[in-house]
Amino acid sequence: MEQMERAKAARMLASGLNTARNIFADAEAIRSGFKPLSISTLKGWTKHKGCPVRLYIDGDYGNFYIGADESHRMRIELPEAFWNTLGRLPEISTALD
Repeated sequence: MEQMERAKAARMLASGLNTARNIFADAEAIRSGFKPLSISTLKGWTKHKGCPVRLYIDGDYGNFYIGADESHRMRIELPEAFWNTLGRLPEISTALD
């Protein structure tokens, strides 16, 4: 493979890795919303007198519950894999040597 082809391949790989990093960041942001502290914060907000939304919300590391009230809630299972660390992706140099 010639130097220009290698550089093009490295840029393509770097672009794909950058997209994967963005996906990992989005997944972590979504996951953080299901952590106990976030659930407790939302639960407290929904009970606040001035809250514009009447909603029941609760959860733990295995389940998320949401509904109009505790008697009319839906359970959403959060599988163990949901909490797995996604890891770190490699850095790729696209500079021509």
